[in-house]
Amino acid sequence: DTLVQPAEKSMDAVLGKARELLLQSRNSMAERIRRDNSAAHAPMNGSDSWFIRAVDIWGPRVADARPPSWERYVASRMATPPPPSPYMLLQEVYAPDTWRLLICCVLMSRVASHDTKHRCISGFFDRFSTPSAAIEADPKDVLDIIAPLGLFDTRIRAVIAVTERFLTMHEFNCGLEKEIKIYGVGEFGVDSYRIFCRNEGREMSPADRNLRAFTTWLRTVHVGEQPSGSDSSGSLNVTVKTEPA
Repeated sequence: DTLVQPAEKSMDAVLGKARELLLQSRNSMAERIRRDNSAAHAPMNGSDSWFIRAVDIWGPRVADARPPSWERYVASRMATPPPPSPYMLLQEVYAPDTWRLLICCVLMSRVASHDTKHRCISGFFDRFSTPSAAIEADPKDVLDIIAPLGLFDTRIRAVIAVTERFLTMHEFNCGLEKEIKIYGVGEFGVDSYRIFCRNEGREMSPADRNLRAFTTWLRTVHVGEQPSGSDSSGSLNVTVKTEPA
């Protein structure tokens, strides 16, 4: 018989644990539906435009949430990104999509190479474009994409936790407080969420060096509406204030 190397055995165990976590997550979401069947919740049908919008953006598994209001469900997940900076941080790429921003943060943590982060994270979203697709993923397919990032056991657990909470919270929020804490999303992820999805960076001084540089830059930027008629697209006019020497 072919000998199985210890590293292969170890990875098989990691994949097995990841599959267990995914199964638990799916079962938890199914149990939520059974438990909420008698509770008051918003309808899930073609007459609810907010439900239709949620499905269009995040996939069919949003139905597992069964929130009282699909409008509040959608609104709480919509991002308000800050203007683009000269730093071209990876978070800026995913800022318009709250789920992608948080997944980006848990995948990029403790990885030095920008090229490796960019290749693996973009590859993940090419394969799993919505949280509904991600929650149905086979961990082996995820491993094939993000293995160069290392810490697969921790990262896949965080991906599952972020995705489940994103799909099922009635009104999405993420922070360090116990009731809204999500596994794998620490101070760096929460600060990134607040800066790039909630546009709160001007009032923040993050511990992370790159985030701090971004918020310092952000405080030098004035964002105002374009003069009437100057741009039919209604885009924002962003100018940088020059400080006196």
